[in-house]
Amino acid sequence: MAARALASHRAPAPSRPDPALLRRRSPAAAPVSRGARQPTAASSCGSGAHPSEQQQELQETLQSLHDRIESYKAQLLVYVHHEDFGRAAAARDALMPLQLRARQLQLAAERHRNGAVLHAIGTVIRHRRYGYRGVIAGHDPRCQAEEAWIQQMRVDMLPGGREQPFYSVLVDERDRPGGQTTYVAQENIICVRKPNEVEHPLIPQLFVGFSPEEAAYIPGPSLRARYPAEF
Repeated sequence: MAARALASHRAPAPSRPDPALLRRRSPAAAPVSRGARQPTAASSCGSGAHPSEQQQELQETLQSLHDRIESYKAQLLVYVHHEDFGRAAAARDALMPLQLRARQLQLAAERHRNGAVLHAIGTVIRHRRYGYRGVIAGHDPRCQAEEAWIQQMRVDMLPGGREQPFYSVLVDERDRPGGQTTYVAQENIICVRKPNEVEHPLIPQLFVGFSPEEAAYIPGPSLRARYPAEF
């Protein structure tokens, strides 16, 4: 058990988009045995597979997204040519979140090659060990929690230890009531394929919408300002 201990509880980490917004208490979770692997998502996340397999999955997802973008662009040109401006506007509006997601995935692919932060802001995830769902609202290149918390959560006993990226996660209230946030090691992040929306009181303040097709939330101005390199 100790070898698979996870830092999954709230910590005062500087990755938080707004510390005042994310100030919630998360009770310690009882240890549970590791379950079966969860399915991966068509997003910036990997499945816990070998890094080369994760990179291939990411590239395939990015290519699929680019194909959809080109299809919408072609439709847009046809609608404009025929002066069907209503459909042209709809196609344009559909393009915007796809182009944003493509940009995020491209950056994620670059981070993956560099062994850095893999998962984008807004990605819907499931905790590998405890199974709860959530959405990523922040990240750090390494664990930024206080030393006492690191020792309490046995972070250094994780295979990746404290030097791996850590993520601030808004936890779905259907899994853990009370508007909790957690601080999760990268190795314990699993993406959710075709997820439902996450229920958390901070989501309307941090995100401007949800894209079911991309299995992700669209970050709002505060998150874009805090993580400009991701957009």
